[in-house]
Amino acid sequence: MIEDKTKHSEKEIFILSYYEDVKHYLYMFGLGDRLEDAVQDTFVEALANIQNIRYEEKTKHWLIKIAKYVGLKYLRQEKNAAVSWYDMEEYLKEADKSGEPVSESQLDDLIEKLDRQKLYEYIGRLKEKERKVIVLYYTYGYRLKEIAVMIRESETNTKSLSRRAKQKLKAMIEEGGLDR
Repeated sequence: MIEDKTKHSEKEIFILSYYEDVKHYLYMFGLGDRLEDAVQDTFVEALANIQNIRYEEKTKHWLIKIAKYVGLKYLRQEKNAAVSWYDMEEYLKEADKSGEPVSESQLDDLIEKLDRQKLYEYIGRLKEKERKVIVLYYTYGYRLKEIAVMIRESETNTKSLSRRAKQKLKAMIEEGGLDR
């Protein structure tokens, strides 16, 4: 009986330790009212396979990978939720016609100044791949080279996605401000 309580406590500690990270990551999939279900499914899957984790320091990355597959599963279940490759390619070909060019460091500074909740709201408006790039970069601290591998895109396309997403975020901030 004591052993069961200990295991239960370890599970609770595990879930509480990573709950917000998983929730914020899955939020970027735009699941709406199905977000909590996706978070729960992620932890159910993780706890069922916890014995497969080899290095404790890689737990967060492992859990985010599970969340990615759960999020994708939820998107596949919804009609028209995912952006087609054709639409994405067309989007990437569009030129940025927003006026004066802004440096990467200026965009980075602007994004860093946003409070988390407002940033997540703005990021939620981006297209799926743009959301992933921005979240993995700013929230989880991955480099663009690592993100390219994770989202199965070339490094060049990943940099383009990052740049366009930052430009969109800048436009949203200018339109809605930080206090919107």
